[in-house]
Amino acid sequence: MLKKERRKMRVRAQIVEHLKIGRAYYLLGLHAPEIARTAEAGQFINIRCAETLDPLLRRPFSFYSIDRDAGIIKILYEVKGRGTEILSKYKVGDFLDIMGPLGRGIDELDNGGIQVILLGGGVGGAPMAALAEKLHECGMRAIRVLLGASTMDRLIPFDVFKSLGIEVSAATEDGSLGYKGFVTDLLKKQLEKFERKDCLVYACGPKEMLKAAAEICRNKGVKCIVLMDALMACGVGACQGCALKVRDEDGVETYVRVCTEGPNFDAREVVWE
Repeated sequence: MLKKERRKMRVRAQIVEHLKIGRAYYLLGLHAPEIARTAEAGQFINIRCAETLDPLLRRPFSFYSIDRDAGIIKILYEVKGRGTEILSKYKVGDFLDIMGPLGRGIDELDNGGIQVILLGGGVGGAPMAALAEKLHECGMRAIRVLLGASTMDRLIPFDVFKSLGIEVSAATEDGSLGYKGFVTDLLKKQLEKFERKDCLVYACGPKEMLKAAAEICRNKGVKCIVLMDALMACGVGACQGCALKVRDEDGVETYVRVCTEGPNFDAREVVWE
């Protein structure tokens, strides 16, 4: 069921923290109390990366951490192109033009004894940190985090999870840290330990990882919520550039917008092409 859309705001947010984390990622903290007040895990912001119109389009970033009391939101990002390269040059004290919170958040959580697995691949693990904070805030303690990447340098930091007392297991394709192989292999092993009615999986990462996680959960009878990534031009549903094919309970296929109807979806609804 779609949740009520929250108000979106455009603000100039001051940078209060900007650090390079390891070799792959940057941590960006913004003072944006208007956005932090209503932001939910699973939502995102759109950042204008330059003062000029080059690049023209904003860039979307999921929440990595939300501190409502301090009015601070954090994102974790990787430099992948011109926009994020420009973004990486900003310093503490600078201001950024941002819009948010965008998308549907994960704001209805069940703490009735359910085991929760948070699955993240590469920088896709970032929104799992915000969700871990939310789950912990709601009193849930039966949480397990599974993080994967091609190599240890591309794993997101474990500090948010460890500060909450949450156990983290890692998988790297080259075996440089943790299990050698795919993080979905760890998911399969973990699900064998749980009764299916008592487990819920949230996942974010590359599409092929999400597709594999969806199949594993379907075969085990476990509900899986996937946070989908997509190329976005506007982030507010106007351009329809982030269309995703889904299928309802009657088998009828249609398209939804990741930026507004998503980014979180029941994995059983997604048409994995």
